[in-house]
This record gives sequence, C-alpha cells and structure tokens, in this order.
Amino acid sequence: MPGRPVAMGRGLTSRPTLRESHSVPSGTTIATAARWFRSNVSIRMAAPAIGPGDVVTMSYISGETPLRDIDGNKVESFGPVPVVNTFDPARLSSTDVDGTVLFMGFDQFITHSKLPAPADFAVAVDGAPRSVERVHSPGGVTATFLVLVLSAPVAAGEAVTLSYTKGETPLQEEYGDEIESFGPVPVKNVGGRPEFDWAEVNGSTLSVWLHPSPDIGVVPSAADFTVTVDGSNRVVDGVSIGFRSSYTLAREVRLTLVEPVDSDDTVTVAYAPGVTPLRHEGGDMARGFDRRPVANVTAPAIPVHLPELRPLRTIVSISGSVADLRGAAMEACELGVEIYATVDGDIIPFFPRLHGRIVNLAFEEAFADGLDDELLIFENCRTPYVGRSV
Repeated sequence: MPGRPVAMGRGLTSRPTLRESHSVPSGTTIATAARWFRSNVSIRMAAPAIGPGDVVTMSYISGETPLRDIDGNKVESFGPVPVVNTFDPARLSSTDVDGTVLFMGFDQFITHSKLPAPADFAVAVDGAPRSVERVHSPGGVTATFLVLVLSAPVAAGEAVTLSYTKGETPLQEEYGDEIESFGPVPVKNVGGRPEFDWAEVNGSTLSVWLHPSPDIGVVPSAADFTVTVDGSNRVVDGVSIGFRSSYTLAREVRLTLVEPVDSDDTVTVAYAPGVTPLRHEGGDMARGFDRRPVANVTAPAIPVHLPELRPLRTIVSISGSVADLRGAAMEACELGVEIYATVDGDIIPFFPRLHGRIVNLAFEEAFADGLDDELLIFENCRTPYVGRSV
C-alpha cells in the first residue's frame, strides 16, 4: 500500500502540502512523502504501516499550494473516500541449505538496510539446534532473498528446519511492512558430493563451478587439474577457492594459467582428486571429471595500429621557447588537426585540449633533454593512436 499511485483523472502540475491521511483501526497516519506522474499521485505513509485487511480512507484538503491540472485548474478538497487495500505481505517462497549457507527466497523485495538479529532465527538439524552465526548482507538495499551463515555445516542427508520470530529489527519488505513470524518450515538440503556444473575462462583465469559448492578452506593441488588449449596442455600455475557471488555466497574454484588464452582458443578442463581433494563443507569428496568444455569469455585483442602520419609543417623546434611550443600546439588544436612530436625518434601524441596542463607538463619534459626533437602537425587520422610509440 505505501507508495501506491492514486488516479486523479487529469495530468497534475503542482506540489501540495502533505495533508493527506489514511484511517486504519489503530488511528490516523500522516503521509511523509508524495510523488505524482501525469494523473497519478503516489503517497508514502509513516508508521504504522497499512496491514492486510485494514479499511483505508483518504482525504485531501486544498491548501496554499494546491494540486492543479495541466490547464491550471485547482483540484478541490475531497474525502474521505475509500481506498482499495491491495497490500499483500511478502512471504517465504523457498529455502535451501548448502553447508553453512542457508538461503531464503521471498516473493517480494525485502530491505537489507535493517537486518534482523541472528537470534531471531532458529535452525534445527536432525532436531538439534544449530546456531546462526550471522545474517549476511549482500550490500544492496533490497533483494528477494536473505542468507544466513550457520556456525557449522549441514551434512548430506540431514533434515533441516527453519523458524523466524520478529525481534527488535524485524524483516521488512521494501515499503517498510514487517514480515510476520513463521516456522518451523522444512529446508531443502542440497549438500552432498560436489559435481562439475560449469566452467569459463577469461584470459589467464579459469573458473570451475561445482554443485553443491566446495569447502572454501580445502584447496587442492594445481597438478590435480588438466587444462588444454587447442588440444595442447596449458600449465596451471595456481588454485584458489573464492566466492562466485557476494550476494548468495556461492563458491567457485579458480585456476590461474601460466599463459592467458586467446579469444578464439578452444579450452577444456579435467579434474582428478589428489592428496587434498575438493570436498563439500559437510565432508563429501567432490567427484572427478574428464575433459569438459570451457566457455571462453576472453575479449578479443584490440589491434594496435600506428596511423599513417603525413607531416604538414614543422611548427617549432627545440630551440623555441616553451610558450611558443604550447601556443603553437593550442593553435593547431583549434584548427582541428592532431599533434604529434618526434622525441629521439619516438612519436608522442599531444592532446592539450583533452588533458590540459598535466599533459602539457609531460610533453615539455620530453623536450627537456635538448636532443633532436621537434613538434610536428599532422593531418587528422581515421585510426587513433593506441599503444607505445615505435
């Protein structure tokens, strides 16, 4: 209900004083904010929030800055008029647990700006309490899920339930309405032996996704993995396990290759458990897998082209003053041509209009050694100068 638009029939052009109110069984609440677009007015209410089943009315008193339509006509006072209460509280829609990570999905956005305390949640594993170590905030303002981090991992086959009791900072949906207590509800246990799910490579980093997620504290040897690039083995230089997503705390295995792959390379990865095998937090060892295709998301290399430069004329040689150098360069830029310099045989671009004083100083330093340097003006080139000068 908070923030829902109220149709007024015609486009509105002025901002009224906030005197709108609504009546609920607990009394009257004053609006805290109002917005409108075309013929709709959106009103955000202060606490207490409108709940399901509340009978709502609204009145409007035309004040010093009244609502007006697009023709300038004042909207007259009205009300109280009934308001359709379409409030539908957010509900828990899914739950699953993967080791120490318990994921709760909701059918609406919930706010993460004020999170409930870990003690507001009760988790039972095979009937025994399992404490919640923390309520994880993914960093965003709203999301359709919430993550709990348990004090100890859940093993495969264990039965898990979850309960929630509203505390001092209750769960709220994005408009501020509190989510009611629930539970105990069953939680799907997705733990077990991690198996290959997906892999992708970007340059020298190859990411392997397993389901369920592997234990972040158990890192296998690089020798346990075999990577091929266009049929030839590519040495794996290092292995780490990190979070694939800071939102859901899903984890991935990251392989560092001794040489990066090109965008058009065909890549595969295989894994054979060694002395320190991948395993789930619950203790189950990951299954080995033969060569699996790897999605290559490496960006194509941008070719480096030095433009064909045809000098028009020499403006100033090193014998000229710095003032002459800068003045001539600025004059050339006004004419819309590109400026380059030859410094000890190297070509250096100069863009004073784009980069200002910093580039001017760097350019002047290049001329400070007093060698055979000169400033040249060149015609505009279709291909921009990229990379090192040659």
